[in-house]
Amino acid sequence: MPKLLDTMRSPSTNNKQFVKNMRKKLSEKINKKLFLIVLFALFLRAYFYVGPNLNDDIDYIFSANQVANGDFYPIYGHSINALRSMMTLPIALFFKLFGPGEITSSLYPLLCSLLTVIVCFYLGKFLVNEKVGLYAALIISFFPLDIAYSTQLVPTTPLTLFLSLSLLSFLEAEKKSKKLF
Repeated sequence: MPKLLDTMRSPSTNNKQFVKNMRKKLSEKINKKLFLIVLFALFLRAYFYVGPNLNDDIDYIFSANQVANGDFYPIYGHSINALRSMMTLPIALFFKLFGPGEITSSLYPLLCSLLTVIVCFYLGKFLVNEKVGLYAALIISFFPLDIAYSTQLVPTTPLTLFLSLSLLSFLEAEKKSKKLF
């Protein structure tokens, strides 16, 4: 009987362990749900695959192929799009790893789109809670413009990712700076 009274008076290691286990189980559930949302987003982007078009996409592919082959000279570039290194260099990396092709050229915007889903989860989690983060990830996963641009070589999808990351980084820095002062 004294053991029961002791656990009621002060938090014991058992209670702390219980809370820790519950948080771990909740975190595992959240991770599974987020994984399913990202998988759903991947399915939608594969189903509504657009691929490269006949606008800037061709310039990016040509420049990335030149970079991958080691014969790229930006001074003598044929287009201003050749100078957009945050589009050209990642695509060149995928060309180097998997070879040039239509699907390979779409991997970079697709990866950026899927990472945006994850970043939106963390934004919602940071601003409100994990449930809101899951809703934010779900909403961006079936947002039509993100799906359409996720396989085209336009800077829209990487820009969305980097803006979301910068917003999350700014919020994290604000939170940490308030603790310092």
